[in-house]
Amino acid sequence: MTELTFTDGTRVTSAEEATTSPAICHVALVVPQSINIAVSLPVGNWNGRFQGVGGGGYAGSVSFPDDAASAGYAAAATDTGHTGSGGDWAWSPTGMKWNLIEDFAFRSLHELTVKGKAVTRAFYGESPAYAYWNGCSTGGRQGLMEAQRFPDDYDGIVSAAPAINWDRFIPAGGKLIIWHGWADSLIFGQGSIDYYERVVRKMGGPQRTGQFARLFMAPGVDHCGGGSGAAPTDPLAALVAWVEQGKAPDSLPGQSVSGMTRPLCVWPEVPRYKGHGSTAEATSFRCSARY
Repeated sequence: MTELTFTDGTRVTSAEEATTSPAICHVALVVPQSINIAVSLPVGNWNGRFQGVGGGGYAGSVSFPDDAASAGYAAAATDTGHTGSGGDWAWSPTGMKWNLIEDFAFRSLHELTVKGKAVTRAFYGESPAYAYWNGCSTGGRQGLMEAQRFPDDYDGIVSAAPAINWDRFIPAGGKLIIWHGWADSLIFGQGSIDYYERVVRKMGGPQRTGQFARLFMAPGVDHCGGGSGAAPTDPLAALVAWVEQGKAPDSLPGQSVSGMTRPLCVWPEVPRYKGHGSTAEATSFRCSARY
């Protein structure tokens, strides 16, 4: 893999098998000038899919996305082109570092995708059949940015608690699941609702929007999980079923840290108690227009 070359000067700096079970190959790349990308490739259980894994905060570091690879995905992550978790990298006494800001905002995400897919193709001898983005907070913002600027990069995107909400969305045949906790203490859930409702207005109504994008709000859930409420247990699986089997999710299975289960309903519906059964069980609730 170290002999893999790119016309833009991207270099493969290392390629080695990690000491993991199942076996995973780690490939590290640097995209000029300083975008670091880490690719994890399952050696024996590739599911034919690629996953872009979102970061958090200002990023500024990168780890190999082995959790995604252990689930069968060829996966990639990036430091977004700078080092350090603070915001000092974005400015200098002589002015803003716009090249690094652009790398952080969108360029590194597209490079992660293009280079990650190229490494995947070189390793397995074939391109991934499907590509998915999965991220929360900054990773959620990154997913929305990918949908807007590079709509052909991914077949489906999970955007959880997105850190910044944007005004436009360009569907390209892909699917988008957004979810956000109502008790998010860092990023208010109302921002995701405002974003989604702007999309609905721009796309001509909820029916048309629901064909490619759906929002799920999670009562009692904090930032990316935790809190007293039920968070989605596997939104990526719901996305894969939507993309590959056409099964659009009307609700997502949710579970709290205490074990309580609840359906998370497609916005603006809410889970309503049926009037019988345990209030700790999802089967006692149905999605309704009101409580």
